[in-house]
Amino acid sequence: MKWITKGDWDGFFGLGLNNFVNLLLIINLCVFALGFSPEFVATRVLPALAIGLIFGNVFYAWQAKGFATRIGRDDVCALPYGINLLPIFFFTFYVMIPAQQIALAEGASKEEADTISRIAGVLACFGSGLIEEVGALFVHHLRKVAARAALLSALA
Repeated sequence: MKWITKGDWDGFFGLGLNNFVNLLLIINLCVFALGFSPEFVATRVLPALAIGLIFGNVFYAWQAKGFATRIGRDDVCALPYGINLLPIFFFTFYVMIPAQQIALAEGASKEEADTISRIAGVLACFGSGLIEEVGALFVHHLRKVAARAALLSALA
């Protein structure tokens, strides 16, 4: 069984370019909207992002390999894993900036407020993942009662 085929390279570069653009957006939002220092972004935000991307893609590749082996097929593709654009804006403007402003209003230093803001963003991301995990338990029921167009609207 081949691990990489010709079409995989298209997906790799498409996902890579998308993630690169979103990475640049994250850096700019952290520095200009949140006021994080470039050192803070380079030592706290970017390493965590890199670990998450590597782990997520390796995990999905491992799942696809196991699924392909289990069903005896060689045309299985791993789900691409990357940075989603809308949560970047949501977490920045509705979670991290308010958390930072509240911390500053309560008397925290800028560095403490930045740390609180980053932790709030991580917790929001974790909470979003928990909601997805719980939602996965109900997906079969949801597919029966929801219109197909409603389920595909996020992809559009």
